[in-house]
Amino acid sequence: HSHTYEKKITHNIMPNNIILLGETGVGKSQLGRAMTGSRQFVPSASAQSATQNVVMEKRADGGYVIDTPGLKDSGGRDSAHIAAIARALKGVGTVNAVVLVVNSGNVRFDTVHSSLKLLVDMFGPNVKKNFVVVFTRWPTDPASVARRAANGVNERERMAAVQNFFQRKMRHNKAVPCIFGDFLSGSQDACRQLIQVSARLCPFVCKTVQEVQAEADRQRAELERQRQLEREAQERARQERERRERERQRQLLLVRGPADSHEAVGGRRQQPAGPVPR
Repeated sequence: HSHTYEKKITHNIMPNNIILLGETGVGKSQLGRAMTGSRQFVPSASAQSATQNVVMEKRADGGYVIDTPGLKDSGGRDSAHIAAIARALKGVGTVNAVVLVVNSGNVRFDTVHSSLKLLVDMFGPNVKKNFVVVFTRWPTDPASVARRAANGVNERERMAAVQNFFQRKMRHNKAVPCIFGDFLSGSQDACRQLIQVSARLCPFVCKTVQEVQAEADRQRAELERQRQLEREAQERARQERERRERERQRQLLLVRGPADSHEAVGGRRQQPAGPVPR
């Protein structure tokens, strides 16, 4: 695979690093601030991402929270942002959770599909096993709960939308963990839940784009080698069948004689001629 998974014994002592992805303005920086208490995470107040560079801050448990520039920002800099994310991931070494942050009041997955696909292309399909979706702006006070219920909005409905997106667009049929919280008010329960979910995921080793491409090239070459071996084996089997058929026909000639063998291979034995009429 284009990134390697560590054994359990190693995984348990590695830092539980979490990277935050999502559109501009969905609450990534608020989530990062709630998890670390750091003011380095600056929320965006417009369609342009306030986080122009990757921001990494350490949590109390030793793991990093990595905030990234908003995808689909008004400057159209997604490609540059994805490259910056790749460099940051290489620098941090390993990541447990790749968190897609979504505004629960304006759920839009398709707008970040191309960026997520690019990330998968860069780090390999197994990175999809590390995806977690966090819904922000999900207050739990009675009035908010009642308002969502009146509109037919609930956690089950949102989770179903997540699974549908990952199955339909990302070709990932495993369940993607979902967490709900209002990080404007801190939402420490949701922060703890995210850290616990992330800790249960097996971290992947982050590689550079060049390393991933080299590994992908190696895998393609190995696959082609296996296919060539299969083609050669099939050709040898075909030649062996033909050789056996020729040998069978030769044995028929030896055992039955020319006339019998002619009949055996599809000819018809000529009947003796009757008396010639006068």
